[in-house]
Order: sequence, then C-alpha cells, then structure tokens
Amino acid sequence: MIGVDTNVLLRVPERNHLQCQTARNILNELRGETIAVFPQNLAEFYVVATRANTGTRPGLGMTPATAVQWINFYRRQFVELRDPPDIIERWLELMQKHLIRGINAYDGRFAAACQAVGITHFITFNVKDFRPYSFLTLIDPDRPR
Repeated sequence: MIGVDTNVLLRVPERNHLQCQTARNILNELRGETIAVFPQNLAEFYVVATRANTGTRPGLGMTPATAVQWINFYRRQFVELRDPPDIIERWLELMQKHLIRGINAYDGRFAAACQAVGITHFITFNVKDFRPYSFLTLIDPDRPR
C-alpha cells in the first residue's frame, strides 16, 4: 500500500499548474498498486481547494460543491483509511524524536498514520519534509523511475 501527500492530490484538478501532468502521471503509473488516503488528506484538500487564490496563501478557488466532488472522486479511486486509535501518541512521539516544529508537524501526522497501518511508501512533491521518517520510502513524482 502507498500513501499519498495532499500536494499530489491538489495538483490533479489544477490544469494550469506545472505539476498537474506530473501528478496525473505518477497516479496513473501506480494504478496497479493500492494507494491510500487518510482523513487528513481529505480535510487538507478541502481547505486548499476552497480557499481563494491569493499571493500569500494560494488556493484553487473551488466552490464547496466542486471540492466535495473531487474528494468523492479520490474516495472512489483510492483506499480510504481511518485514523488509527493511537494516532496522537504516535504523532507526538515522532515530533519529539525528530524535533519537528511548526507546519512540518502536518507531514509528521501523515508519517505517523502510515507507520501505524504499515504503509512503507509515500508519494510527495515535498520529499525533504518527509526525510526524517526513515521508515518511509519516498516517491517523488518529479524524479524519473
């Protein structure tokens, strides 16, 4: 099973983004694999998808209905996992172990969820943010395989 970062999911509907086709390509390339999304993916997607596209905090400017359509598309395409009961304990342990601060704690929560359910591979455009988590093999859509 392969986890996927929200930044990959956000590029798919954004046709004018430079990474749109790259995101689509990696998901198509891995079509035979089981790709998993967590509740965090869906919540993050909704927040960014419905946020206006401003210079300081870019978003996709979707209506809530359109964002929900995309979320339901991802729920049909991928395996939707639930947060494990011990997610907070695992996450806090990783935060302390790797001295994670600020916004990178969101990535740590993905890492904790992956660790809890045995996901060993993770697709992300932000490989550097996941390097502390050596139990994850990172798949960078921008790098040829």
